[in-house]
Amino acid sequence: MSDLSPADIADQFGIQGLAVKDGVTTLTTKPTSEEARELVLAMSLACGRMLDDDQAPNYVEFEVQPAGHPGYIVHVRRQPGRSPHSLRLEAEKRAERAEAIVERVREYVDELTSVLVVGGSSSEQHVFDTERRIGLMLNTLIRKETDTDVQ
Repeated sequence: MSDLSPADIADQFGIQGLAVKDGVTTLTTKPTSEEARELVLAMSLACGRMLDDDQAPNYVEFEVQPAGHPGYIVHVRRQPGRSPHSLRLEAEKRAERAEAIVERVREYVDELTSVLVVGGSSSEQHVFDTERRIGLMLNTLIRKETDTDVQ
């Protein structure tokens, strides 16, 4: 078998297609022989074993580098686990929300600081209102993050 090209091996083992959608790669196979079926099954079981041995809650990844070819990173995830791509997108959204909230807190703190430094130009009520807005915003942030973590 070592004299076969990768394309010949793909044909022999019934690799019909590779599709990527929304960051998820799906390999479609239709093994053409009993040996090919056993190889596909062995690969599937080995991937499952990697998840179990690493005690991975969702996925594992490893590098494959065929001689003379560029390397690839292969992700194996539990079904119906989330893909690394979808987890990254969610983390980026959460980071953006957190950055926006931090910026708003900074603005309120700056406003409160300017009121306290300037003194007499603002009423105690204005200081109280600014402190209250900061507190409400932080409580809202905590609730949103807690709700997001639960989902």
